[in-house]
Amino acid sequence: MHLRRALLLFALVLGLAALVAALAPPRPDRRSTPARPQPPGQRPKAEPRTPSGRDVAVEFARGKRGSRAVVVPAHVLVTVRAPRVGQVELQGLNEVDTAEPGTPAEFDLFLSRPGRYPVVLTPIGLPARRLGTLVARSEGGVGRASP
Repeated sequence: MHLRRALLLFALVLGLAALVAALAPPRPDRRSTPARPQPPGQRPKAEPRTPSGRDVAVEFARGKRGSRAVVVPAHVLVTVRAPRVGQVELQGLNEVDTAEPGTPAEFDLFLSRPGRYPVVLTPIGLPARRLGTLVARSEGGVGRASP
C-alpha cells in the first residue's frame, strides 16, 4: 500500500514538473533571433556550372559485346542489361551490382585516369561471362594503362 502511494506521489510530482517546464518561457540567453536578409547588392549569386569533365552514358547488354570507350576525365553512367538474374562486376573498379531482366545494373562513376575495365555478368547457377570492356583513355587516345 505504501509503495503504491509513493509511486502515485512520484508520478504526480513528475507530471507537475513537466507542466511547469512546458508553460514557462525560455530563458533570455536561449532565444534565437531570426537572421536578417542581406541587402540585394550583397547577396551571393549562383555561379553557372563549369564542366570539369564529360557526362557519358554507356550501355552493355547480351548480344552487344565489345568495348565502349570514354575519354577521361569523365562522369560515366554505366547500364548493364541482363537476360537472367545475376551479379554484374566492373573488374578493376571494385563495383558490383545485381541485375535482372526488368532491372538493369547501374553504376555511377567518375573516371579520372586511363584503364581497361572488363564488364562481367555472373548469372545465378551459370558460369561468369564477359559482356564487354569499358575503356577509359586520355584525350589523345594514348596512355592506356591498367589501374
